[in-house]
Amino acid sequence: MVASPKCICWDACAWIALIQKERIPLINGAAGTRYSACMAVIDLAQNQRKIEIGVSGLCLAEVCKNPDIRDSTDDVVAKYFEGDHILLIPVDRLVGVRARDLIRAQAALKVADETVIIPKPQDAIHLATALVSNADELNTFDGDLLKLTGKLIKDDGNALKICQPSEGGAPMDLFTRKIDE
Repeated sequence: MVASPKCICWDACAWIALIQKERIPLINGAAGTRYSACMAVIDLAQNQRKIEIGVSGLCLAEVCKNPDIRDSTDDVVAKYFEGDHILLIPVDRLVGVRARDLIRAQAALKVADETVIIPKPQDAIHLATALVSNADELNTFDGDLLKLTGKLIKDDGNALKICQPSEGGAPMDLFTRKIDE
């Protein structure tokens, strides 16, 4: 029996970094840029077939923040969401309710320094998408969301790992850095 590939959900900021070819350095002085890290994940999914990338239907609209992309006559965004390595996950009632619960669960979202993370509605949708789909991890560059790694429980009962997209094919472990850096 062939094992299912690992499922990694992406926050919109990972898609934006890929589409805009962002050259912003990775957190913690890791080698590479946001774009190169995202390309490493794309390679694992598209070429090596080791993972699938889960994406909330919300991303299809959220990635159009950049006016060059939004105002383009060609649908340059559509090609990024095509392919059998991309799993489009609908924003249905289950995801919406879970996202609302995350926004309202302020006391449960305290991090090490007692800061309470209240996700914005679109971030809550991405978190809820990863939680209800039992993704192996959620990839993001959002510092607040990164602080929530291990604090949210997926529908399968396991904690959700939240980290940056992998650089060089291996997921970066945020436990090796201080959470407040």
